[in-house]
Amino acid sequence: FKMKSSIITGGNQTLLKSIKKVPSKVIEDQISGKSIFEQYPKPKIIQFLNIGDNSIYTESAVNVDEPIFQPEPHVIQFTNYEELQTKEQILRLRNKDKVAR
Repeated sequence: FKMKSSIITGGNQTLLKSIKKVPSKVIEDQISGKSIFEQYPKPKIIQFLNIGDNSIYTESAVNVDEPIFQPEPHVIQFTNYEELQTKEQILRLRNKDKVAR
């Protein structure tokens, strides 16, 4: 298990590509008492799109450095699961803009 990601910026697009987190670091973070929310910061914008391509409302009340949709919760963690069993969790995407999208 290795988590990789890094940010690549080019033109008007920012893409999440790779950060390394080896299993020993994951275990260390868990043992240290850090909450899952401290281990994984809030989501960042990974790509900028032209809002005019998908909406007639091109103005936004949300700052350009903030995501229009805020995930709640920003981290989902499953524990005590067994193989071949289904677990469910609700993920809400809250629209922070004044226009329904």
